[in-house]
Amino acid sequence: MNIINVILDWLHLVATTVWIGGIAFNILVLRPSLSVIEPAKRVKLMGTVLKRFIYVAWLSIGVLVFTGIFLGRGDPDALLSSNYGIALIIKHAIVVVMTVIVALVSFVFFPKLKMFLSEIDVKAHDATKLPSELAILLGKIVALVKLNLTLGVIVLLVTALLGDL
Repeated sequence: MNIINVILDWLHLVATTVWIGGIAFNILVLRPSLSVIEPAKRVKLMGTVLKRFIYVAWLSIGVLVFTGIFLGRGDPDALLSSNYGIALIIKHAIVVVMTVIVALVSFVFFPKLKMFLSEIDVKAHDATKLPSELAILLGKIVALVKLNLTLGVIVLLVTALLGDL
């Protein structure tokens, strides 16, 4: 047993758990629970959570890339000539798509959300209505996060399959 590989594998698993688990918590627990808060406050809270989670997601991605480089040593020719290699390529392709989605949310949609958040006065804002542009933007962000959750679950499935190949 190589202790360095054990630590790298553990870090890889922790980063995966934090990223995909964090997405699952946000979509399945936090978001539905926000219905008890009036819309303006809900948007402020969602913006704060998203800002914090973007950092967590990028940290997880960094750890995954770093540990994956060291864990992935093997025969490059075997990637395309074995079921294991093909499944690994599929897994990594999905993770690339997930990373692109994080980049879209981080660098395209979140800056737009921050502009709306700076304009919303929680106390003075009509608690029953939000601007339609904000609702559309939030809908896009939520759809992308749900897509990332779906892709993350598929990554976990492919990872489980790798153990049997």
